[in-house]
Amino acid sequence: MVGGAPAKLIQNDSVTSVDEFVLQDVKVVPNPAVYGFFNVDFPAGTKFPVNVQIYSASGALVFNKELKDNSATIKTDDFTNGIYMLQIRSSEGLTSRKIIIGD
Repeated sequence: MVGGAPAKLIQNDSVTSVDEFVLQDVKVVPNPAVYGFFNVDFPAGTKFPVNVQIYSASGALVFNKELKDNSATIKTDDFTNGIYMLQIRSSEGLTSRKIIIGD
């Protein structure tokens, strides 16, 4: 109940475009990145360019690059071990992945 009246649940399961889900199939391997790098592999149908940003746990932007290929290797030698947020943005939308750098 909300304010004495029953709460009303509104659910919207409509899909506006199949393309908006392509970025959800991005693969990030290996994760954790323990060898000084990780690969980002984009599924077929990804519309390029895409912008890849990596944020530290404190929210600082530590990597920012526009990619135009189906696969990219991102070196992590200069990153401090820890948890980061990988954010991928394109004309199709936005997706995020948690990545771990180090053991």
